[in-house]
Amino acid sequence: MGQSKGKTETAASLTPFAQGYILFSVFLLGLAVLVLEVLGTRVISPYYGSSVYVWSSLITVTLASLAVGYWAGGSWADRNPSPALYFAQTAVSGLLVLAVPFVKNMALSATTPLGLGIGSLVCSALLFAPALVVMSATGPLAIRLTISQFPLIGRGVGKVYAISTVGSVLGALLTGFVLVPHFAVRQVLSALGLGLMLLGGLGLILWGRRGGAGGIVCLAVLAMAHPFLRPPRAAASNILVNRSSFYGEIKVLDSQALRFLLIDGVSHGCINTQLQEPWADVLLFFEYLPLLKPESRKALLIGLGAGSVSESYRRHHGIVTDAVEIDPVIVEVARSHFGFVPSGRVAVEDGRTFVERTADAYDIAILDAFTSERVPFHLFTEEFFEKIRSRLLPGGFFGINTVGAPDHPGWTSIYKTLARVFGHVRVFASQSKPGELGNIIFVASNAPFPKDVDVSPLRPFAREIVKKVLSNELPSPEPEILNAMPVLTDDFNPIDDYYKDIVMRWREAIIRASKDVLLFEGAL
Repeated sequence: MGQSKGKTETAASLTPFAQGYILFSVFLLGLAVLVLEVLGTRVISPYYGSSVYVWSSLITVTLASLAVGYWAGGSWADRNPSPALYFAQTAVSGLLVLAVPFVKNMALSATTPLGLGIGSLVCSALLFAPALVVMSATGPLAIRLTISQFPLIGRGVGKVYAISTVGSVLGALLTGFVLVPHFAVRQVLSALGLGLMLLGGLGLILWGRRGGAGGIVCLAVLAMAHPFLRPPRAAASNILVNRSSFYGEIKVLDSQALRFLLIDGVSHGCINTQLQEPWADVLLFFEYLPLLKPESRKALLIGLGAGSVSESYRRHHGIVTDAVEIDPVIVEVARSHFGFVPSGRVAVEDGRTFVERTADAYDIAILDAFTSERVPFHLFTEEFFEKIRSRLLPGGFFGINTVGAPDHPGWTSIYKTLARVFGHVRVFASQSKPGELGNIIFVASNAPFPKDVDVSPLRPFAREIVKKVLSNELPSPEPEILNAMPVLTDDFNPIDDYYKDIVMRWREAIIRASKDVLLFEGAL
């Protein structure tokens, strides 16, 4: 375990232990690359959302960074194939990862004027490209240092690639199944950065030309670990919850008499805390459905949110509601901060799997599920709508909440798909101005809609909202428009493409209105 022998040092001058340590570090660096790539979406999605733009940005930056790193690493490996360089690169990559949480808000703010698409791409590059380039640059040098027999160079290269890839596989599994559900993003990034710095620092001590450099790195690690070990600062007084779950960043925000449930900055529920009543048009409009079928006794709600629809049905209509919510943290927050009291089952699973396996029948079914600002495409297909229809009692009604604009063609694809499955479909908008974003609400049934529905039994403020939305009923699309739109199926569902401009406008509006809330990182 001696010092480096200069620029001509190769695998032949390294002990088996040294080569084993390098291969072990190759495994950990492969793991780190995938942890950083997958975790990258959790760093920027609370601000930029989880649209295809964000995922494409992260994947593009990762692949481009790896290409640059491989090219640069190959050049460095030819000029100076020394363990000192390899472990210095490892330590530097850890330092760059460690810096991400500290510069994140600065990068997000600086790239905001570029818009959602370019902004998320540039922000991803600023935050993750430096670390990824340096990590990938270690690969060619590791190959040069661990291959001692030229006739077996293919086997040696394959071994290094295999070890790195196995590390990446473990990194992807570890991030998705362990790290994201149980640890804060800042904690994971800090631990990853510190681990890489320690790995590189120890290597420098053992095989560097000046072992003292490794000692300096390790001292720097201890000094920089202090912010990681320090307890999180207190939350702002009006942000009651700030938690990460497997599905997004969850905040509960009080603003005057209103309390909002935010997932990656998008409102997924709102109540008036003085009245303990829902305070969003779409949530109140869903109280129109029991008026269409006054004998309703059981409802299915896919997408719990703050639990307001279930609560309204329980308290004001005597309806038992089975709620399906994929995120257990949402269920917990709905109970603790929004007064949600289950009247039926609460299933923590995907809405589609629940509908597939349940044998229960319902008078009313409601689909109000979003992944941040996108609708889950597998819940907007002909096959799923047919399953919903099979779970409705005769004369039952199916309500769907989406976001859009009255004059935007995207909603017509949903209308056409519903019309294929249900005999009667009506569409309402929470706003009437062309181009203005708001809720687009579908109501479908196999039975004709009753005429002259009496809304007087509703509470005064709910009655006014229902009347307002009913007055914004959208006409059925023209035949030529319908003919141009496909039926959404499991095999072909371009709904993300149809709604991409809506998603972009919506996210940009959220950033303009709530930038400080999106950037807030405090915790209770």
